[in-house]
Amino acid sequence: MAPAAVLLALCAGCSSSSSGQIICAPCPSPATVSVTGVDRLTGDGWHMLVCVGDRPCTDVRVPPGDATTAPPSCGTLSCSLNGSGTLQITLNEKDARSLAEQPVRITASKKGGRDVLRGSGTMKFTDDKGPCACDHSHADVALG
Repeated sequence: MAPAAVLLALCAGCSSSSSGQIICAPCPSPATVSVTGVDRLTGDGWHMLVCVGDRPCTDVRVPPGDATTAPPSCGTLSCSLNGSGTLQITLNEKDARSLAEQPVRITASKKGGRDVLRGSGTMKFTDDKGPCACDHSHADVALG
């Protein structure tokens, strides 16, 4: 097997040019948080305060439960909502390594502040050493 073919076999998101060079697809966002339990946030007007390490917290609008049919709007951060009540939030951080082992705190509250759910997790860093390296940090947080 040619060296380029071996690398392609090990590489997700890569293709080969006619000259045998590896062409890498763009990397996905390097920092994400998955929040489960969003389906418990009934009614409109929910917001989440997303805090990672000592960085400033970001206010995220929780999209309505029917947002799986159209791209949801979460405010300044992009997000996607799947049918099982998990909200995938893309953070505005470009350096995945800087988030390694950082604590993540999420506070979900409804306008008026009476209903509050909290969750926490830790950013886990994945050091991608492949030919199309896409380092990534991710945290899973369950609201409870």
